[in-house]
Amino acid sequence: SDVASRNPDLTEDFCTLHFGTYYLNGNRDWCLIWSYIVQRVDFRGKRLVDIGCAMGCAGVFALLEGAKSVLSLESDPTLLKAAGHLSAALGLTHHDFSTFDWPDFATGNEVLPKADIVSALSARFDQLPRWRVMGYLGSYPEILWQTSRPDEARRLLEERGYKVESLVETYMGRFLLYAVSR
Repeated sequence: SDVASRNPDLTEDFCTLHFGTYYLNGNRDWCLIWSYIVQRVDFRGKRLVDIGCAMGCAGVFALLEGAKSVLSLESDPTLLKAAGHLSAALGLTHHDFSTFDWPDFATGNEVLPKADIVSALSARFDQLPRWRVMGYLGSYPEILWQTSRPDEARRLLEERGYKVESLVETYMGRFLLYAVSR
């Protein structure tokens, strides 16, 4: 795709999605990942921030599960526009979209909004220093974090006072953690 040719780091974030008459082709099976999430997280009435949203699947599905609102953040404007189209095609409201800058995020200069749950499913998080990632994620009561380094992520979460409720392998050596503050 045009996005992948401009930024090859994004290709691992693309999800395969079969939803009604919609089909998106990608490297990850979104329905499998979502099945793990929805069994563990109660979105009803909560606000979600989805950092590095790619196609916006986490936000879309959270709204379908009763989330109060979603803010999807993405650095690539083409992906952000596509995420908006997916949300609109499903008739969803209370789904906002905004660009953000990964370099600012990596240096700690990005200010993130308040929410009940943060979604950090992008493979791009594995490219950042863990202490920086925790600097952001650690300000949210509930964390969804997909990583290739689950032991380190668990240790950092527990050091910050989180209880890791769930740790499951989703695909190709990547793990999904769900943690809540104590």
